[in-house]
Amino acid sequence: MNQAKIGRYSVKYFDREEFTGLKKEIFDEEIYSVDLEVSKPVILDIGAYIGLSVFYFKSRFPLSTVIAVEPNPTAFDILRENIEINNLADVILINKAVWKTTGKKGFFIDGTERGWNSTAGFYNGMWTGRQKTREIAVDTVTLNDLVGDRGIDLMKVDIEGAETAVLTSSEKALKQVQNIIVEFHSLNKRQSHRLLKFLQELYKEVAVTQVDQGLSVLMAEKLKK
Repeated sequence: MNQAKIGRYSVKYFDREEFTGLKKEIFDEEIYSVDLEVSKPVILDIGAYIGLSVFYFKSRFPLSTVIAVEPNPTAFDILRENIEINNLADVILINKAVWKTTGKKGFFIDGTERGWNSTAGFYNGMWTGRQKTREIAVDTVTLNDLVGDRGIDLMKVDIEGAETAVLTSSEKALKQVQNIIVEFHSLNKRQSHRLLKFLQELYKEVAVTQVDQGLSVLMAEKLKK
C-alpha cells in the first residue's frame, strides 16, 4: 500500500500511476468544480473509490455532509481508512453499488496485481471491454431508496458506464437533487445522447466537458421546479 499527501490530507492508494491520474483530474483540473449557494451542502458521492473526491468536496465545502458510496469492498476499506486517518467529520460511508434494483449483482474489479480499481463496474472488461477483470458479488441499492426524501445539494456520479441506466430509472430521486456532476464514457454515443436529453428535461443548465478520449463530465445545475 502506498501513501501520499494532497494538501493537508494523507491518502493511501493502490497504484501510483492510477493515483497520479486521479489526483490530476480532481485537484489540478478540478473536474468536479461547482459553485453552491449553501454553506452546509449535502453531497452524495456515488463511486467514491478511495476518497479523493471526498477530500476535494470537503476542501471546497468544509461544513458539508458527504455521503460516500463505494461498492468494491477492497476500495471501501481504503476509503474508510483514509477518512479515519484524516479525522474527517460528517462523512457517511455506504458499501453498496447503486443500480436499478436492490439486491445482489455481479461486479467486475481489476484482475491484475496492480489493483487498478477506479474503473471497476458492472461490465466485464470494464467500460473499455479490454481490462483484465474478475467478478465479485456486491449489494445494490436503488438511487430512489438511497436518496429517499433527503434533499441533496450536489450529487457526483462515477459508475463506469452504468450512469445512463441508473439515472434514467431514478427520476423520483433526481427531483430531490439540485445539481449533478456525472462522469460518463462517450464511446456509446446513443447512451450519451439519451442521458443528456433526459437531464435537459429536469435541469435548467446542462453542459458537457470532454476530459480525454472516451471520458466526459456532464454538469446539470439548477433543478427545474
